[in-house]
Amino acid sequence: MLPSEALSRATTFDLYVLDVSTRWITYKQDLAEGKVKPKATAKQDLQRYMELAKKEDNERKRKLAKQQENRSGK
Repeated sequence: MLPSEALSRATTFDLYVLDVSTRWITYKQDLAEGKVKPKATAKQDLQRYMELAKKEDNERKRKLAKQQENRSGK
């Protein structure tokens, strides 16, 4: 289908899909050429959040244990 046909006959959804697919192809080409940095995936974000939460939880547990030691030592 020619671009002029797409613009004259396509629905809004068709144009949206065309736009997204064009942007995706451009992004992948730019990524391959080093023009853009890869974005973190949801999995990477979740892993980072999990590590942060574990660290904070360990710090909280350490503080609680220290408080209990101080109370029992008095």
